[in-house]
Amino acid sequence: MRNPIHDGKLGEILAAHHLWLESKSGGERADLSGWNLSDRTLRGIGLRGAILRSISVLDSDLNGADLSGTDLTGADFRNSSLAGADFSGADLTQASLQYSGLAEANFTEATLVLTELQKANLRDSRLFEARILSADLSFANLRGAQLHHARIRRANFSHAELDGARFLRARAEDSNFTACRLDESDWTNAQAIGCSFHLSQGTGVRFSRANLTRSFFGKASLRLCNFSGANLNGADFSWADLFESRFGDAETSGADFSRANLLGARELSARQLSLARTGELTTLPNGQKGAFLRGSGAERPQRTAVF
Repeated sequence: MRNPIHDGKLGEILAAHHLWLESKSGGERADLSGWNLSDRTLRGIGLRGAILRSISVLDSDLNGADLSGTDLTGADFRNSSLAGADFSGADLTQASLQYSGLAEANFTEATLVLTELQKANLRDSRLFEARILSADLSFANLRGAQLHHARIRRANFSHAELDGARFLRARAEDSNFTACRLDESDWTNAQAIGCSFHLSQGTGVRFSRANLTRSFFGKASLRLCNFSGANLNGADFSWADLFESRFGDAETSGADFSRANLLGARELSARQLSLARTGELTTLPNGQKGAFLRGSGAERPQRTAVF
């Protein structure tokens, strides 16, 4: 890879841009729209606030780059290394970052509209208050990512690795989390309304006080999870495995537990089960099969044998 940061025209533009950032004489905001900087070493490059529309930076090294506040509309970073890069406040509308390395990158308050992030490595990245609209993060690695207060709508996270990811007070709507890995992820006080978690798998997931209204958890494996205080009204858990999960004070009006495994489920009251839908293939907390009947005591969890 070539290192062109201080070479020729690019070096001149960067020098003028740094003067512009410092409000000094001779400064000019960098505009690299349409440039091709592919297959280059641009590690640590400082382009805060620059205009980079439709720039092509494929297969390049931009680890630690400062791209905060930039206009990256239509930019192409496919297969580039961007570990620790700063995209805070950047506009990444229709940008392409498939297969890119974005571990520990900062996307705080960034705009990700129609952004392509399939199979990107976003491990331990920060997406605080990011706007994620119709973006594609399918098969992405988001282990340990932090999405507190993120606004997510019609986004595709299918098959993504979300182990340990944190969605505290995030607002997700009509988004796809099909077949995701969710182990130890935290959705406390989040909204995930009308979302699909079909076939997702996770142990120890925290959904406490989350609003999961009308979301679909069909055939999901969510064992030992915490739904305490969650709004599950109209949520579909048909064929889901909810073994030993907690439901204290959860709202369950119209929730579908038909064919679900509720064996050992805790803090699930007779009233909650009566408000929900159960059927002949439901496994109730006490291990009994069938629709819940008031007075049956089936809401009391079966004790797990200890040897």
